[in-house]
Amino acid sequence: MVQTQEAAVSDERSSVGRRSVLKAVGAAGAGTVVSGSKSAAAAPAGEPDRLLRSGTEEETPLYVNDSGTPGMTALVVGGMHGNETAGHLAATEIANWTPSSGRLVVLPRANAKGVEDGVREPNGDLNRQFPLESTPTTPLAREIWDVVTEFSPDLIIDLHESWSRFVNGGLGQSVAYSPVRNLRGAATIACDTINETIGATNNRFHERLLPSPAEYPHGVFVQRTAFELGIPSYLIETYVDLGRSDRVHYHTSLVKKLLDVRATTHDAGEPDHVLAIQSTGQKVTYEGAVDGTITPTDMLGNEDTVGDGAFSGVVWGGTDYYQYSGRLTDFSITGGDQSAIEIRLDGEPKSVNQLTPADTSQLTVRSTGEPVEYQLGVDKPFISVQQSANGWVFEDRAYGEVADVPDSYEFAYDLDQFDVTEGDPSDLELTLDGSPISIDDLDETPSHELLVNGRAGKTTYRLTVNGTIKSTDFMSDEYHIQGPTAVGTVTTGVDLYRFTGEILSFEIVSGDESNVELMVDGNDQTVSSLNPSSVHTLSINSTGDRVDYSGTVSETVYPTPLLNGSDRSGIDKFSGGVWGGTDQYLFKGDLTTFSIDRGRADDVTVSVDGERIALPPIDKTAVEGGSLTVDDPWQTYSLGQSFDSPVTTCSPLSYAGSQPCHVRLRNVGSNGFDARIEEWDYLNGVHYPETASHVTIEAGVHEVESGRYAEAGRTVTDHEWRSVSFDHDFDTTPLVFCQAETVQGGQAIVTRVRNVSRSGFDVKVQESEAQGTHKTESIGYIAIEPATNAIGDRPAELGVVAVDDGWTTVNFDRSYEQPVFVACMQTTIGGDAVGLRRKNLTGKSVALMAEEETSRDSETAHATEQVGYLVFEE
Repeated sequence: MVQTQEAAVSDERSSVGRRSVLKAVGAAGAGTVVSGSKSAAAAPAGEPDRLLRSGTEEETPLYVNDSGTPGMTALVVGGMHGNETAGHLAATEIANWTPSSGRLVVLPRANAKGVEDGVREPNGDLNRQFPLESTPTTPLAREIWDVVTEFSPDLIIDLHESWSRFVNGGLGQSVAYSPVRNLRGAATIACDTINETIGATNNRFHERLLPSPAEYPHGVFVQRTAFELGIPSYLIETYVDLGRSDRVHYHTSLVKKLLDVRATTHDAGEPDHVLAIQSTGQKVTYEGAVDGTITPTDMLGNEDTVGDGAFSGVVWGGTDYYQYSGRLTDFSITGGDQSAIEIRLDGEPKSVNQLTPADTSQLTVRSTGEPVEYQLGVDKPFISVQQSANGWVFEDRAYGEVADVPDSYEFAYDLDQFDVTEGDPSDLELTLDGSPISIDDLDETPSHELLVNGRAGKTTYRLTVNGTIKSTDFMSDEYHIQGPTAVGTVTTGVDLYRFTGEILSFEIVSGDESNVELMVDGNDQTVSSLNPSSVHTLSINSTGDRVDYSGTVSETVYPTPLLNGSDRSGIDKFSGGVWGGTDQYLFKGDLTTFSIDRGRADDVTVSVDGERIALPPIDKTAVEGGSLTVDDPWQTYSLGQSFDSPVTTCSPLSYAGSQPCHVRLRNVGSNGFDARIEEWDYLNGVHYPETASHVTIEAGVHEVESGRYAEAGRTVTDHEWRSVSFDHDFDTTPLVFCQAETVQGGQAIVTRVRNVSRSGFDVKVQESEAQGTHKTESIGYIAIEPATNAIGDRPAELGVVAVDDGWTTVNFDRSYEQPVFVACMQTTIGGDAVGLRRKNLTGKSVALMAEEETSRDSETAHATEQVGYLVFEE
């Protein structure tokens, strides 16, 4: 926040600071205290903004140094006790500092009469005249409190001295901080920085908590600013028997470091949260809103939209990801079955109800062991409170001490914060609206601070979170952030991160764990405590040619930077390709499936938490085919095996009846599907029974023959073209077989394809010429490389033939006893609605025709289309 002559010398002594929020001041007006100097601080060079208690013996100046640019407002107070000389001398020096952003408000001689007379309390103890929730008890205290309410500071620092050291039971050589999340980290950095310049260990500084509202003494200035107003507040105490210039130097150095660190976190902003919405197979539409900003990711579809603080989308057999700042204020399902989706917020499972704040909630807090002190904050003032005698409530914040008799709070909307300030958190028993809840789950979407403090020796580390991670201006020169992972190196400096979610892993890459101090939200941590046992590491190491893989876990999977552009992860699934390196995922739960989709299992080693696992053989039984007799009523057809997520195609129909028609599918599931003959809308819908073949394949990528691959998947589309990208990197352009598998719109449709390539294709549904637009339908697709000669151990062939409105005979390369035959147009040359029909299917050949409908006119001539076909032995 500032850069002064004194601060410049201080920075030479420590490599901790990477940024200062103070500007340099001119030599003419700048009184300084530097290490070794024995001069007192000069009077402030500028004119005061005003005089408090003007015209009385208590008259004292207030300085407001405004940078003119947005930023943190800090208030520094000295001389609260007139005989604590170093405090008011340091504050007088600080009044010369000019912030580079925000405002620096300084009251150097709060108790001017006491300073002048050299006594602690000429008119009573000024630092006992700020009772909680009451009017300050003297005119001077009231005017000081008016400064607080007028400027609404983001940070308050009060400078004092003590007649005994902290290590000897006093307060001297300590920095007290209010129990607001993350304040201890700045106190630790400030103490560590100044301690590097102090030889005698008993003169070094220690951080400590400010006394709670229930503790003595009462009426303390920073006690009220911290607890009643929730302002981050510090109280610095030096030991009076040390040299005066040294004490002044300690005060100014500590204030500068606290200003710098707190301004860094104040200006850094909040890291984003990650919201993932995954469909388990059915179509679900949703919408939501945040009170910050929301950012789309590359994992959204064409029907997903992001506006000003709002979002909506459709998820169907995939995962939508959003990143947002602030809080999620609304989330609702607007269509489909709520049970068909899974939701993760910063990697943690959430229900729709958990994402939507209740109108009112009831929280109870109880200790099952020793007394525990805690604090909490909510969006709006509490509705009702029941506390023990040691509790305090200030509108939307509460502080309590609880034992076996519970405290109870009723509040509206979300709970913003819950922290344990004293005692063992594991002794707490919390219930929200009658249901047990953990501290982590109670504080829905907090942001956290991680401090990595280098003590000695070069140490390189790597950490991964399940939300997002953001650097601050307090960073070493060697760090890198990629997605949810950061890698850094510290020696005697500090890295300070902000992150959402939880830390999944923390690893010392090189160096010694004992050389670093770790702290999360002001709480000491170890490398072990930052590696929860519930998180596992999956490593896929390439030892040869490229291998494609996929798998699932029972809970949640998290990507790491050790992935490439072809690797994908959903909430509980992952897939990728590895060659010449290692892919790595973190996950919770169990590894439930892992399969090799392309390549040789011998070319990879797979391990979980360092233990190698055996790989399953390549699945060549994931394809089923057969013949059906289809009629105009819906009928259910059973599959011969159970699938997890099958994709089915069933076209073309035979030609028993001459009315234009096609197969329509619905309810494609693990054990079967429904099918019927669908005539075009202008016909009567009654049709002769027809025959057709179906091909059903498990969704995913499969090696159907050595070196030949098939991919099955789903997309959604309507009457507009939609581009679909393959997950698999095909060596040649595959043949694509597409078919709608839902009935969202009441009109008859066929599925059309164009622009088939190695990387993907375009697809849409097409109504009759007399109709037009259509609702969104789910489309199943199967893509197979054309040179495939077998499906597992069954002979097969694929080919392309030119077909128009006349019958075209296709001769097979071999004979089949029970042929399964499916076909699909690979092009859309003619714009008219058209389907495929077949006749005369034998073990050696079949005839195909492009069949137009006649809803608008009787003309049925159609341009030549390229038709892909697949035939194999049933």
